[in-house]
Order: sequence, then structure tokens, then C-alpha cells
Amino acid sequence: MLKFLGTAIGAIEWYENAICIALTDVISRVFFPEFDTSARFMLYLLSIAIGYLGRPIGGFILGHYSDKYNRMRAAFFGFTLMVFASLAISFLPAYGQIGRYAPALFIFFRFLQGVAIGGNYGVAVASVESVHRAERYATSSLVSVGIMIGFLLGSVAATILNYFFTQDFLVQFGWRIGLWSSAIFSIPVFIAFAKTDMKKKEKVQSFVTSTVDINWKLVAKVFVLFLLDMVPFYLLFTFLPNYKIMFLGQDSSQIWFYHSVSMVVIALFTPFFGKLADAYGAIKSLKVCAIGLFVTAFFGPWNSWIWSFVFAILMAVCYGSLYGFVALIFPESVRARIAGVLFNVTGSISIGVTPLIAAYLARYNFNYVSYFLAFVVSCVWLVLNTLKEELE
Repeated sequence: MLKFLGTAIGAIEWYENAICIALTDVISRVFFPEFDTSARFMLYLLSIAIGYLGRPIGGFILGHYSDKYNRMRAAFFGFTLMVFASLAISFLPAYGQIGRYAPALFIFFRFLQGVAIGGNYGVAVASVESVHRAERYATSSLVSVGIMIGFLLGSVAATILNYFFTQDFLVQFGWRIGLWSSAIFSIPVFIAFAKTDMKKKEKVQSFVTSTVDINWKLVAKVFVLFLLDMVPFYLLFTFLPNYKIMFLGQDSSQIWFYHSVSMVVIALFTPFFGKLADAYGAIKSLKVCAIGLFVTAFFGPWNSWIWSFVFAILMAVCYGSLYGFVALIFPESVRARIAGVLFNVTGSISIGVTPLIAAYLARYNFNYVSYFLAFVVSCVWLVLNTLKEELE
């Protein structure tokens, strides 16, 4: 029950987040209509980045509550906040109605969305703590599957909206439909929460001894380790699709269709690679992902639909073990707080910086984007080498 509830929470929260990303071209016209395409694109990415500043705050506040009192109650608070913020965004007036208050309010509620998402790393922690050691990565991977399902639903919704409605209708009204649908999807999750005992503090099991030291060196390593997920994901699922649509003139329906298919591939294969990580070790799995991303950074067919499938398999390898691995590094009394803050600090920096860096590099030479990805995964590889004896 717990691990599937985590899947559902991740799906709903990241669906609401994915809608705002998948409809970048549309929503940016709603809140930044007075700028040209390039400036509007950069400003919208910046507004999302500012909103993501709430994630580390949520990771600390709700993570502290999760560690001290109850992991599921903290998850309930975060989920409720996410649904509220998404509905608030869906009812915001456009720039043409209230001027600069419109983008200001949009940024504020995106900030609240970030707080909500940031507080729910405890769901991943709770799912890992509730199972046997031999199943920890396969179980934790289900939370990642939920996130992929959320992004899949977001991209499917964007595909449907772009296919059936005109751009003018989407700008005037249609973009709100996707966010309204999330309120319907959230009803079963609230029912599941109502059936969950959240009155007493959970007794969790730890697979990490209490003698593990929390030190800044280890924190720094985990920060770099999270880049294996954050930078490729936001580079290739936030920057690249919108770059193809807005600057290369490619068909948006086709782009988001391939985007959706790649999410299906990730969701299907992530538990499989989780089982492999349980059998052979998380470090080996994460190294395979790093090597694969390094090679495809230089030789991958970036402009071809094939790239979507190559990237999906590599990210499934990553999600099969990364979050379970990190959740167990720190002692149980602080792990939701520390892992949650690190996850969200990395995510906040990545969502803000990665697309902006990529957009800047692409203006000069698109090959520079490949070099950027290769540099990041090389850093992750070096860190994985230092973690081999320390944690495996």
C-alpha cells in the first residue's frame, strides 16, 4: 500500500509540474506576452527557476516533520499544498487583465508547488525502509515510476491539447484544462490518505548503521550524484523539446508524442533495472548510466526520434537505484531531511541553470550542449569511483 501510494503521489505532483513545462510556449504568452520569442522563452524558464527555490525549503521543513513525527502525515501536507497551488495557477488572470501582477502571482504559486514537491522525498524514504534489503531498490524505483507517469500524463495532455485546439484557444483558455484535470486525479490519493494511519509516529527500519557520519564531504558527493538525474532530465525533457518547437519550427504534437513514448519506456523499465541493482549493486548500475550518457552526448541522434528511446533506457537505469541508494546513506533520524534538501537543492539549481546554460550555448553552437552534458556525467563518474568502497 505504502509504495503504491508513493507512486500515486509522485504521479499527481509531477503531472502538475509537467503541464507547466510542456506548455511553455503557450503559458509564456499568457504571462509574458510583451516580449519576443527568445526573451519570452528565457523569462519563462527563469520564472520556473524562481519557483523551484521553494523545493529546498519544503525539503527541510516537511523533511524535519517526517523524521521527527510521521512520514505519511508530512506527505499528506505536501500533497495538499501541491493541489491547492496548481488550482490557484489555473484560475490566474492573464497579463492582459492585471498586468505585472499576473507573472508575479504565477511565480508565487510555482514557489508553493516547489515547497510541496520538496517535502515529499520522505515518501521514497518510507518505501525503502518498509521492505527487505534485497528489495530496496526495486521498491524505491516505484516512486520514480510515479514521477515518470506524471511527466507522461503531462506530455500526453500537452499532445492532446496541441492537436485538438488552436494556439489562440490554448492561450486564451485551454492551458487551464490540464491543471483542472489534476484535481480529479488527486481524489483517489486523498481517499488513500484517509485510510492510512497518520496518528502515531512510524517505527522505521534502517539498513544503515547509526555509526555513519554525516559530513560535508559526503553531502557534496551526494549533491554531485543527483546531477546524474537532474541535468540530463531537464536538459533533454525541458530544454530540448521546447528548443525544437520554438527555434527549429518542429511540430509540437509530434515532439510531445515522442516525449510521451519515452516516458512510457522509462516507467516500464525502471523497476526492471531496480531489480538488477538489488542483485548487482547500485554503484554498478549508476556507472552504466553515466557511461551511456557520456557516449550518447557525442554520438546520440539528438534531432532524431530514436534519441528519445536511447535516453529513456539510460534514465531508467538511473532511476532504478539512485533514490533508494541516496535514501539509505544517512541515519534514519535525519535521512528524509538531509536527502530531501540535497535532492531539492540539486533540482532547484538544475531546473533553473541547466536549460538556461543550454539555451545560451545553443546560440553559438549546439555541440556545446553535448560538451556540457559530457562534463557533468564525467564528474558523476569520478564521484561514483570514490563511493565504491565507502558505501557498497
